[in-house]
Amino acid sequence: MKSIVQMWGYLGVMWVMGVGPLAVGEANGAVPQMISYQGKVAVGGVNFQGNGVFRFALVNGAGTTSYWSNDGTSVGGGAPVGGVTLGVTKGLYTVLLGDTSLANMTAIANSVFANTDVRLRVWFNDGLNGVQLLTPDQRLSAVGYAMVASTLQSGAVITSSTAAAAASLANSTDNPAVLGLSTSFRSWWVGQNRAPDATFTPDNFFIYDQQANATRLRIDTGGIIYGNGGGLTNISAGAVTGMLPASQISGTLPASQISGMLPASQVASVPEGFALIPAGVFQMGDALDGDGSAPVHNVTVSEFYMGKKEVTKGEWDEVQQWGTLVGGYTSLAVGAGKGAGYPVTNVSWYDVVKWCNAKSEREGLMPAYYTDNAQTVVYRVGNVNVTNVQVKWGANGYRLPTEAEWEKAGRGGLVGKRFPNGNTISESVANYYGATASFAYDLGPNGLNAIGSVGGTSPATSPVGSFAENGYGLKDMAGNVWEWCWDWADNLGTGPVTDPRGADTGTARVVRGGSWYNDAYGARVSIRIITDPSSSSYDFGFRVVRSSVP
Repeated sequence: MKSIVQMWGYLGVMWVMGVGPLAVGEANGAVPQMISYQGKVAVGGVNFQGNGVFRFALVNGAGTTSYWSNDGTSVGGGAPVGGVTLGVTKGLYTVLLGDTSLANMTAIANSVFANTDVRLRVWFNDGLNGVQLLTPDQRLSAVGYAMVASTLQSGAVITSSTAAAAASLANSTDNPAVLGLSTSFRSWWVGQNRAPDATFTPDNFFIYDQQANATRLRIDTGGIIYGNGGGLTNISAGAVTGMLPASQISGTLPASQISGMLPASQVASVPEGFALIPAGVFQMGDALDGDGSAPVHNVTVSEFYMGKKEVTKGEWDEVQQWGTLVGGYTSLAVGAGKGAGYPVTNVSWYDVVKWCNAKSEREGLMPAYYTDNAQTVVYRVGNVNVTNVQVKWGANGYRLPTEAEWEKAGRGGLVGKRFPNGNTISESVANYYGATASFAYDLGPNGLNAIGSVGGTSPATSPVGSFAENGYGLKDMAGNVWEWCWDWADNLGTGPVTDPRGADTGTARVVRGGSWYNDAYGARVSIRIITDPSSSSYDFGFRVVRSSVP
């Protein structure tokens, strides 16, 4: 029998949503509960594809008590008799638990969420290996008993008014007494776009404790969180995870720093080996060392995905061989490198652009680079100066980063710093040539990096990923090998720009990031080096990005 494993799952309690203030009930809320669950299942190590039969139960932490099951037959944490047939695509499946429109699916009673430790247990049958329990059980972390004032779900008593009038009233006040909420709903209440306290200006969201006359948690119109939820009740300690104390919240957190709170669809979309670089404005250029070729200016960059590590010789060889033998890429260079896990070197700009296309086609993705403005002829052969208009910027295949994308990613969320991890550098955090007498910010030691020197010094490259990552989870953004970028070399301006892609024509392309051969000055995130796109060197390599994923 092949092993069947649950690779991961995402749980989210689904409430009925509305535009008016929300009334948070106590023990007698009557809003029907549904749980949106997305999971991933593999059979024999391979993502399952097709229809499968699932069984679901909500059990206690020990798995010995059944609170609910899809057909109501689970006892003592055992499998229900009836199953729910779901489609599975590339191992992924989604189900709305408690949705009675599904066959063999019963509603979930509110009383289930009165228990302090509720977990989802899942069984799966692929039609060949029988019913198997998927592990581990998934814990629910949610607060029940929600209702919507604008649609007046059962449990909210609006006196002397119709639902339509109450919706209008709810949009004009947040006072529960004016709304006429029943006493069971008057201890805690939630509002939007109103000011519950005279001391606060209108907020996007707040949780208000009427009995204590205090706002426990609020989020203002700028997205800044105030308070730590102190005084909230009916939430078990075990159900609260990942909460930061208010003293550590100093503004809006970028999505890349939030773990465990993103929708599953977004978490699952980040390809293996890649990091999500969030959209937004960053300060591009040199603010410290007087580099006139890199003036400071604000750049807005759209969201994209960047390889966490430089492309290795092993990765290059696999795609190069496929491209040469199968894909019609007859002019791809062989490249060089100290070993399969070291960065590929001695590849030109033309080589790496064609390699990106070959990797895309090999994996069934849309290539980014074409030789015609209509973007119909895939660039596979020769040295072609592909223009900006000949690039499918939204393709889900692989491409080179633009110079702006590279610098935003290299900075890792830091502002105005010299290197990916701060204003100083040492050979313990990057592979470069130490010269402490020349640069006060070089902490050394002097000479070639000891890790890079293992296995030879021509080149003295180090295995990719040998050093600490930056704030976006990227490694080797300083040193090891210079990394090719898309752009033709051009003068940078000082005004704000959005998604710049460089000039449409030119004579030299840009490389970024420094190398094992260069000193600390060359490892700065703002430095710009230009070179002929047909050139290659034992300190030139690259990493790939993607604009989107399937």
